[in-house]
Amino acid sequence: MNLVRRELKAHVIVCGYGRSGSATVAELLERGHAPDTIVVVDENPDKLRLAEELGIATVEGDATHNKVLSIARVETAKTVIVCPGRDDTAVLIVLTCRRIAPHAGVAVSIAAIENELLARDAGATIIVNPVSFGGQLLAQCTAGPHIADYVADLVTRGGKVELRERAIRPEEVGRSPRQIVGGQVLRIYRNDRAIGFWEADAQVLEAGDSLIEVVQAGA
Repeated sequence: MNLVRRELKAHVIVCGYGRSGSATVAELLERGHAPDTIVVVDENPDKLRLAEELGIATVEGDATHNKVLSIARVETAKTVIVCPGRDDTAVLIVLTCRRIAPHAGVAVSIAAIENELLARDAGATIIVNPVSFGGQLLAQCTAGPHIADYVADLVTRGGKVELRERAIRPEEVGRSPRQIVGGQVLRIYRNDRAIGFWEADAQVLEAGDSLIEVVQAGA
């Protein structure tokens, strides 16, 4: 077993190493995350061995338990990705994460639309529904033959472009989104409010803003 280092911090914890979890880890590695900055938690030792072959630290156990997540150093983690394959288990893991790591980002995969609200109430910051997302993407294809291709380009590392979220730089305060060099600003977050680049409030960037932009992959 690849043990979790006591001094580990700002790492990513992946709870569940089934199809979604293993795909998530593969994408993290493709995006440049070092194996020693990822921890996988799962109850199946056979699945954990697959993660260990990639040089990733693992914790065998039930991620709904405080002790298991503490071994994974959840208190110092940057992000927890929850994908155990069951919505009820996912919500319980989110609750456990929030209890002992209130400041970590928590992303969760939820299969049933009616359970998304439960995950939100449990404290998830990001909720991904693979089924509804896939349906939305397929429906969007009716608007043009290249839209799905571009969306796939955005969300996978192998594409020509990628999405990036970052804090505004001091020298960008007072500028408009069109004056930002290096990327195309799509959305601004100001005091947790989403602002489209076309809206009047977006025309002058303010200190404390966060930007979502499209940039060249690898830039």
